[in-house]
Amino acid sequence: MSVIDCLCSDDIDGIDNFKCNSETYGTQIVALLYQKPGGTEFDGTSGNDITVSADWQTRLTATGEDKIAAIPYISSATLPAPEDTLAEDNDVAYGGQELEDRKQMITFDLRYLSSTIFDQLDTITNCTGLVDVWFLDNLGWIWGATSTGGALQNVSLLMKTPALEDITSKTKVVGNTATWHSPCTHRPIAKVSFLQGLIDDLAPSGS
Repeated sequence: MSVIDCLCSDDIDGIDNFKCNSETYGTQIVALLYQKPGGTEFDGTSGNDITVSADWQTRLTATGEDKIAAIPYISSATLPAPEDTLAEDNDVAYGGQELEDRKQMITFDLRYLSSTIFDQLDTITNCTGLVDVWFLDNLGWIWGATSTGGALQNVSLLMKTPALEDITSKTKVVGNTATWHSPCTHRPIAKVSFLQGLIDDLAPSGS
């Protein structure tokens, strides 16, 4: 046991040890999940609880607007600081700064592709339009927009095509993006350790 671990297990009397008691979130995005706008939202009610495996199973196997589809096997994902567009100085009453737009973006690569996933990429790029999105991290946390399970809304998914450059190109598509505009932050909603298993069960085998 390290000295830090020892101190964390025995808080000083009367002081909350925020570092030791805080949640540990993942550092890697491993899957994106998306739904057409207008689909039934997760709101914490019976049948619509983002923490319940059966409710996810229903959405992942549904048809129509309620269906949630997964983009599995994501690698090299990054979620940098947002790009802010500000009005300032004389453009704002009484000076100061005012947020006009906040562009947020996830960039990611795809691995272990199959013909089914290639079909999905074409559907996303050419047919889907804006979607609602959640993302799953490597410690099983699902991230979205609201504490009850709401997704990031009006997200544009732009999927690339494989670059035939090296031996890995047959199983890798580089530089895909998910982009949305919102002043609000993405947030961890719940730890759903079962979700990766559900995604793996539905995903076609790679080649």
